[in-house]
Amino acid sequence: MKVGSTSSIPFLFLINAILAEAVDLCVKEGFIPDVYYNGSLRINHPALGEHNFAIIDKYFYRMRNL
Repeated sequence: MKVGSTSSIPFLFLINAILAEAVDLCVKEGFIPDVYYNGSLRINHPALGEHNFAIIDKYFYRMRNL
């Protein structure tokens, strides 16, 4: 029996596309959501690190794994 479905690939694509669309709709409605940026982006943009730390401070007591 083979293991590891290929349906995971389109599923992840769709989830990320829905997330990106949701953020875009929020911005168009005037609400700026708190977006946590990938840590690798911090190398080229140091301000993103400060942005991420501000989000961690804001949600630290709500999200257990921050």
